[in-house]
Amino acid sequence: DETSFVTNYLASLSSLPVRYHADFVPPTWTKSRAASKTPSVPRPKTVEKVKQQGTSRKDAGQQIQVKVKRLKGGQIYTIDMPSSSTVLELKGKLYPLSSVSPANQRLILKGKALHDTKPLYEYDVGDANVIHLVVKSSAQSVDVTSEREDGSRKSSLDKMKSDAFWNSLRAFLGEQFANSDDVERVYNVFKKGSKELVNDE
Repeated sequence: DETSFVTNYLASLSSLPVRYHADFVPPTWTKSRAASKTPSVPRPKTVEKVKQQGTSRKDAGQQIQVKVKRLKGGQIYTIDMPSSSTVLELKGKLYPLSSVSPANQRLILKGKALHDTKPLYEYDVGDANVIHLVVKSSAQSVDVTSEREDGSRKSSLDKMKSDAFWNSLRAFLGEQFANSDDVERVYNVFKKGSKELVNDE
């Protein structure tokens, strides 16, 4: 049968190796097809990334309650402000509550120091988080010095209220002045000045 013969003949030809002459040049249409590439298609953003970006934009306009705990002393300060506020703005609101200037504040969340220019929502600051306030050493030394000065001043004023102090002062003036009237005059000046000093406090 002719059909079977042709089919078998073509099958036998396809199994034979193809040989080209040394000067063989492939047709141009085969080159263009090989050189063409499938255009790259940009990969779509993952659902998770799109969701995170949407959450960041949404959180940026929210009003949040920020809790700040002072590391030394344990005082807790609560501040309501937009999540788009910067860390520096938070320090400004902390100043009247903690009496620590923004320059001497160091805010830490989850072991990471917060940068002044960053918005709060980038650190996921929210109602469930507590920021720790660390007072820089220079500010602490000023506070300690001020407390010592106040304590020393209070101790001096307490001494001036005791009878023993005034008796000692009268005895001292008696050694310095021969005239008893001069002693009383100077003594009364001291006495009057001490009352004004105590009243000012």
